[in-house]
Amino acid sequence: MSGRALRSVSRLSALLVAGCTAGCIVPVQLAVDDTLGETSRFAGSGDAAPSQCTALGGTPLQSLIASAFDESPTLAQSWARLSQARAASRAESGSLLPSLSLSAQRSDASGNGGGSVAGGTPPTGGATGGSDWQATAAASYELDFWGRLDSRREAARLSARAAEADLRTATISLAADIATAWAEWVTAARRVATLEAQYGDARSLERLQALRFANGQSDALALSQAREQAAGVSAQLADARGGLDVARLRLNLLLGRAPDDDRLPAPPDALPEPGPLPAAGLPSALLDNRPDLRAAWLRLQAADARAAAAAAERWPRLTLSASLFTQAEAFGDLFDRTIRQIAAALDWSLFQGGTLAARQDEAEALAVERLYALEQAWLEALREVQAALDSERAAGERIAGLETRLGHARERLTQARRSYAQGQRAYLEVLSAQQAVNSAELEALSARNARFVQRVNLCRGLAANVAGTPPAPERLRSEKEEAS
Repeated sequence: MSGRALRSVSRLSALLVAGCTAGCIVPVQLAVDDTLGETSRFAGSGDAAPSQCTALGGTPLQSLIASAFDESPTLAQSWARLSQARAASRAESGSLLPSLSLSAQRSDASGNGGGSVAGGTPPTGGATGGSDWQATAAASYELDFWGRLDSRREAARLSARAAEADLRTATISLAADIATAWAEWVTAARRVATLEAQYGDARSLERLQALRFANGQSDALALSQAREQAAGVSAQLADARGGLDVARLRLNLLLGRAPDDDRLPAPPDALPEPGPLPAAGLPSALLDNRPDLRAAWLRLQAADARAAAAAAERWPRLTLSASLFTQAEAFGDLFDRTIRQIAAALDWSLFQGGTLAARQDEAEALAVERLYALEQAWLEALREVQAALDSERAAGERIAGLETRLGHARERLTQARRSYAQGQRAYLEVLSAQQAVNSAELEALSARNARFVQRVNLCRGLAANVAGTPPAPERLRSEKEEAS
């Protein structure tokens, strides 16, 4: 990506600040298009469609991801947070409507008249008592002249939309994390299988050297070297088996399953090829495509709305109220006589020791913080995509080099064994060639895993459909549906 794109961040910040002082009504894409040139692109981007990410890993990985969306407690938490935000939005929306209340009461009174019961001395005089019924209906409505209530409602609505974007982010992150854990699990299984084959070869060479030593065809040094080689591979194998168990546990955790769950299918023989490199597109498109950036933008707008509400708190409030009151001794006479009251109240707090001004400053500072949070998130998104592109390209070059190295190492091992059988080379040459082959095989496994993981990171950075991520459930409705 060109330096022009990075230098434009400061201009984007100024544009966003100008938009927020006017109510944050500047669309994200418009603001970015004004600051980023159309020629600013990610370096090393591919040409394939982003839908290439959908087929990543094939059917086995896609089946695991689909099952995780039904069992993952992580997504369940995100759903709960979204429900909280939507409930808070509905609560703030209710403040724009009139409030109505109704109360009814029946009271009974009894006692002796003509004196006091204080001190335990019964009063003299005749007995008194009675009962009555009361009913009250009241309504009140605040005229939102300064937009305080509307700003609070808008802030809550934007926060709910941000929570929805967070849920979409969680689905992408979960799918990407599962894809990464699955690749590490498959690689760990292949590492164990490779080391088991290497250990079998080492044990065969050890037995061969023991036989040659017994027949006087080899010395004790060669036998010790063979045993050392076998012991070293055995130690690596034990470590690899522990790594396989850890990878399986991590994958089960992401799938929302117990550690001892055995429903994982057998790993494939090798990691599937990631396919052509997808096109990264324009950096400006990330602001619309990535839900985490959309959430940061929405939180900036919500903070601006809360700042507007805090400013409106310093102005007077005008409330209209009406009430209807009735009282009678008998229930049937309750509505024979009523008292009606209509009032308009003006409430203006003129002095609170600077509390309201301080709260306004706090709200405005929070909006500025959200602005820089958006800027930081955008820079991080640019870094993630570019780093994934660079890392995958480097991993591809490393794989090509390792495959060449592995071919030469195997050829060297064949020649060393032939020369040793003919008595032209020492056994140390065979061991050195065998170790080179073993090392190249294990490094190739790690390189293929790194390339696959970087492709996952690229798809995550582009907010693409990672390995067939299931679409958003029906509960995750659009803004238009939620508003209705």
